[in-house]
Amino acid sequence: MGLCLVLLAAIGPGAALIPLLGETTRDQDDLAPSELLGEHVPMDVLLRDENGEEVSLADLFETGSQKPVILIPSYYICPRLCTYVFNAVHKAAAEVQASRGLTPGRDYSILSVSFRPEDTTAIARKKGEMYRQRFTPPLKPAAWQFLTGDADQVARLMDAVGYRYRPDGEKDYSHGAVIVMLSPDGKITRYLYGVNFQPGTFRLSLIESSYGKIGNTAERIFLYCFRYDEQEGKYTPAVWVFVRAGGVLTLIFIVGLIFLLRRKEKA
Repeated sequence: MGLCLVLLAAIGPGAALIPLLGETTRDQDDLAPSELLGEHVPMDVLLRDENGEEVSLADLFETGSQKPVILIPSYYICPRLCTYVFNAVHKAAAEVQASRGLTPGRDYSILSVSFRPEDTTAIARKKGEMYRQRFTPPLKPAAWQFLTGDADQVARLMDAVGYRYRPDGEKDYSHGAVIVMLSPDGKITRYLYGVNFQPGTFRLSLIESSYGKIGNTAERIFLYCFRYDEQEGKYTPAVWVFVRAGGVLTLIFIVGLIFLLRRKEKA
């Protein structure tokens, strides 16, 4: 209980949940993602890496590892929103790396997947090199990959995570701003929305997605004391934990008091 209260006092204000940020402002309700928490992504989806080589989604997950994966639905010539999301992921990842040591490539992987069939591997490679170079030291290609694929294969993956998009003009798309946290075996564990991810929420989502296999002991205890609040878009105190801890402490106090009174009677 005491440790949970210390963690509670240390929590800072988080960013509010942004339900949906579309590339345009018209008719966005039907683009809101359907959260499919607990479902698994299809590992046989075929994509193309930055060298144009065909890879399955299974190839992008390290078998038997403890690494969660961040999936970023996007397209690479997106004039606004995708860039904001990429920048937000870079900012949160860099801050978490600097403050907590969680490093892309070593502790988790990032996969950007384009849902625009016309996006080429050359565009993907250029985008990937640009974002990996922003880290200190620069990330290796496997840490944050920019992938493309045929429309039917990419649609399978997007459908599996409940992500929606539609053409908006000749080259652009309307879509939402969301990243999907996946466990090491491809289970959907969390959706984070918007274009500004609080480092604390970003970090705890990764730890939660790894089933507590990354991060330190204090952070694992934090996840026991706190739960993700869908409305707030951040981790908030789990009331039942504090109620249970308070009950245990009360019982210990009563038992201790009875023990002391009895000792005084015998004296």
